Amino acid sequence: MPDTETSGSEGTGPQYGRAVEAERCWWRHIESEHAFADATETEVELIRAGRLLGHHHGDTYRRPAFQFDAGTGEILPVTTALLDVAGHYQVPVHDVVMWLCTRSALFAEQDESVSHLHDPEVLPAAARDEFGARS
Repeated sequence: MPDTETSGSEGTGPQYGRAVEAERCWWRHIESEHAFADATETEVELIRAGRLLGHHHGDTYRRPAFQFDAGTGEILPVTTALLDVAGHYQVPVHDVVMWLCTRSALFAEQDESVSHLHDPEVLPAAARDEFGARS
């Protein structure tokens, strides 16, 4: 998983540097709009294994709170379904987070995919459409 804080320091050219800076800006925007927390060691392993949403940030991993049930703290079943779809299409976990936090024409409301976390059929179907089109 790319490190969104230190990538680009290799001196690989201005286009790459601009792309890395754009990605850093996008992560700052995502984290300003949605609650994220530093991942525990166990959560880091789950993120690396593609079983929990998150992204590499500096010397740690960050994970979005929206993938958990606020009452129980359990991972939402739709999160697991999304990660299964992503794994099938070999989509990195951090790309799933970006997709969730981006407006999408796949929904009538053209809102962020994350707005549909409590619709266990619509969100995985939209993910299959999105990630399948990338393959």
